[in-house]
Order: sequence, then structure tokens, then C-alpha cells
Amino acid sequence: MRIELLLSGIAILCAAAPAAAQKPFEGTIVYDVVAGDKQMQMTVTTRGTKVRRDVSTPDAPEVSRGNYQMIDFKTGDATMVFPAMKRYMVMQVGGVRNATPETPTDPGDVEATARVESIAGTRCTVFTMKSVPGGEWCITSSGAKNDAELAGLMNESPASGGAMPGLLRGFLHGTVVLRARMIDRNGGVMTMLAKKIDRTTPPATLFQLPSDFQEMKNPSMP
Repeated sequence: MRIELLLSGIAILCAAAPAAAQKPFEGTIVYDVVAGDKQMQMTVTTRGTKVRRDVSTPDAPEVSRGNYQMIDFKTGDATMVFPAMKRYMVMQVGGVRNATPETPTDPGDVEATARVESIAGTRCTVFTMKSVPGGEWCITSSGAKNDAELAGLMNESPASGGAMPGLLRGFLHGTVVLRARMIDRNGGVMTMLAKKIDRTTPPATLFQLPSDFQEMKNPSMP
């Protein structure tokens, strides 16, 4: 079953009042992700303005195993890395100041609930969207600037094959999604759940390209 949210590309703010700036999340979070009948593990690692996302799928072709994505929100560069080919390609997703979601969403669509959960030892508040019945996102205290930004981030899929800058940018504001249930326009369901949170600062080398990798200028995706 095709899930459009999975192919297309989450952050909290109490709808009643703006939140104060939050300390960026720095460390590693491991998620279990299920999209239709597909199961995968996603690891998000952050340090400063840099974020790395690794997605592991058991039945992935050998050529795509170990692929990962790095975003530097200072420069706006999103780098897709293909270790099996020793290749990488660079896209632009916008810098730290560019927090406008690519797909505008009505801020009034976001609803805060009174439900608070504890996931992987961390508390989060459940949010919903009026336009997505059955969908919900459990998100930690937020530094999202406004409701429009929050609504835009909640439209982005955590396992997207694209750059997915909105969700990852949220980590820089201390905005972390711990659990989500997303439903696409065809009724397909995707869920994500944080299984492990490590607040140890990761090594800088984790965000550096191997010296022998070559850039793909006009690549055909593997």
C-alpha cells in the first residue's frame, strides 16, 4: 500500500500563547516506524545546527543499505549519502532562519489536547489536526515560533525519502516528536514511536563526509 505521506516528506506550540525559546535537542533518538506493511527503524542524531537521519529497512536492496541524510541548517545544505556507491548529492533546504513550511497549512487546524504521555522517559503533549481525523502527534515542549510553523511541521512525514527539513529543524528549537500516527489522503496509516533517547553529544565526525566519496551532480537515484 502506497502511503503518500511517506513519500512526501512534525513540533509543538500551545495554541493559546507563544512559547519561549527552548534549548535545542542534542543527542540521538531511535524510532520504530511502521508504514502500511513496511517496518523500519529511524535514528535522528543532532549536534549544534547539524542533523543526521538514518533509516534502516530490513528488506532494502543491498545498494541502498546504510544510506543516510545530513542537514546543516546553518548553510541550508541537505546531503544524501550512498555508502555502497561512495557517492553523495547535495540539495538546498534553507538555513536556520528559513522556518516557513513548504506546504502552507491553516494554523487553526492544530488542536492541543489535555493528554500528556511519557515515552522513553520523556513527557510529551498530544496534538491533533482537525483535517486529519484519527491522526495525532505527541510532542515535547516547543520553541516553534507560531501556529503556522507548527501546522506545517505536522504535515511532514518522519520517514520521508526527501529532505524533510521541517521535522528535523524542530530539533533545533527543542521541539521533538516522540510518537505520531499519520493518515494520508487514501487512508494509509504510518506510525512512529521513540524507543530510545540518548542526550550524549554525538561526535562531530558523524556529520562529516568520508574523504573518498564523490559528489553526484546529476544523479539517478539508486
